[in-house]
Amino acid sequence: MSSVLLAIVVLLAVLIIVSVLMQPSKADGGLGGLASGMTSDVLGASSNDFLAKATWWMFGIFVVSCLFFGKMKANENAEKLQEKNTKSALELQVPAKAEETVPVKTEETAPVKAEEAAPAKTEEAAPAKTEEAAPAKAE
Repeated sequence: MSSVLLAIVVLLAVLIIVSVLMQPSKADGGLGGLASGMTSDVLGASSNDFLAKATWWMFGIFVVSCLFFGKMKANENAEKLQEKNTKSALELQVPAKAEETVPVKTEETAPVKAEEAAPAKTEEAAPAKTEEAAPAKAE
């Protein structure tokens, strides 16, 4: 839809330029003097009024279509921005699963046997026997 409207805007711009250049100027300058005979032959004796009215109508349609095109593009951009913000907000809310995380590869080590991997058993220190203090003999 926007490409069709853009084509209409460009076509109207070209038609406005052509109609303005075909109109005779009041100072007898410009391209209006060159084409005044041709326009009166093609469009009739009242071609100046017709070109002036057609130019104003084309200008009005041009302005309205430009405003409509701008509003349509603004809505498209707002929808894209809203979709992007919604997508990023959803990504922030969903926590990453542990399985989805990529493990960081560290230096390669040779596989270790189970016996080697088990901690060495240490003998538990028995509690030290304390001798009860014998009563001191009086000499």
